[in-house]
Amino acid sequence: MAFQYTPSFLANLSPQDREEAEQAQLADQISTYFTPNPRLKYAGVAGMGTHGGALLFREFNEAGDSSRRIIVKYSLTEEADNDLRNENECLQHLRGAEHIAQLIYLKETELNVTGTGKRPTIALEYMEHGDGHTFRDKLVLAGITVTPSRILWSIFFCLIRQTVAMAYPPQGGHNAPIRPDRIPTGGGVEDFGLTQGSPHPGNIVFGDLSARGEHNAVPIVKLIDFGRGAIQENKDHAHFMRILGAAQMLICCALPTMHFDDLRIRADGTVNGYVTQWGLKLQTYAHEVFLGTENMDVLLRDIVAVCLSPTYFPELQYLLKVCLGGIRRRLEHFDNPNFSDADRERESDEAIKKFIQETLLDGDVKDIPQDFSRPTVNLQMGTTLLGLFASQNKSWAVYNEKGKHQPIGDVFPTEDDVD
Repeated sequence: MAFQYTPSFLANLSPQDREEAEQAQLADQISTYFTPNPRLKYAGVAGMGTHGGALLFREFNEAGDSSRRIIVKYSLTEEADNDLRNENECLQHLRGAEHIAQLIYLKETELNVTGTGKRPTIALEYMEHGDGHTFRDKLVLAGITVTPSRILWSIFFCLIRQTVAMAYPPQGGHNAPIRPDRIPTGGGVEDFGLTQGSPHPGNIVFGDLSARGEHNAVPIVKLIDFGRGAIQENKDHAHFMRILGAAQMLICCALPTMHFDDLRIRADGTVNGYVTQWGLKLQTYAHEVFLGTENMDVLLRDIVAVCLSPTYFPELQYLLKVCLGGIRRRLEHFDNPNFSDADRERESDEAIKKFIQETLLDGDVKDIPQDFSRPTVNLQMGTTLLGLFASQNKSWAVYNEKGKHQPIGDVFPTEDDVD
């Protein structure tokens, strides 16, 4: 039976704490849909709110070894129910896409729960190193005001790969193998028109390093949350919106000390004038602080400004080619006379490896609260008192048992590494 707060306990809380306590209690109740499965262990809350939330489970194999962690999303209102069903439908098209967080089949998840007394749920791939907000927080804690350009090129390549997946979804089916996100060759394949509908830092998530060339120095970045996803009839509009979203997310990753609300495209359509290094004069939605950032690869700044122009939006094939060249660029290629000695140092191989190891990979296992002060479902570790993890939205902090990651070798990608 799920843990229940006593009415007297709830009555002594502030309205905000009472709401969080009730949300945490409900999250525990929803977790009981899954705890009868002996291969799943409830590990806690990854996020929660008035419209829904996300639970973290650990899955064990037949030998009893922990094999992976899984996120279960649930909805609590009719509107959120519709969003969850819409997300499931979009993700069905995207099965097998490398840069989209994948649906996971669990027999306990249900969307049609009429008459059951349950809430709708879906299961999703868990990403090790948090979302874009967490990434920005780590940079701020490390004293970084502008993210190194070599890191940004890798992130931008992933963001563009995400747009490729939405334009040409794999349609892979259940248990489809993960494949690189590519534009189909030979022609004749039309843009599918899928858009994600909610581009913000909380909807990109960081995974781990892999042997694949694009992700062997900087972890993969995947797109999540298709609750507002849609298949657009106007394919040009779909392309425009996807590219705007990718470029806006890149700026958020580049300038961690600036609030997202200040960096997003302004509601009044404000544009800024800009001239690229090759002499193209344009108007762009890119924020003036980004356009004026001097300690950055000028080519990267130029391409992002073009992507955010209401007039020029480059084709996917061009962007893939530019990003492929971008992830192989080194300091000597940046051609930026404004770089100081400190700027040059932070773009070195050793500095980049140190940044990834200490800030991104190991940064998410420090200062995690370990004191759980209330009973939990089925004697398993659940939400903390008042949903501490959930209120902080620190899904990456819940039971990261890996500890320190293996050191990064000399693994920067070459042309042969990239598929």
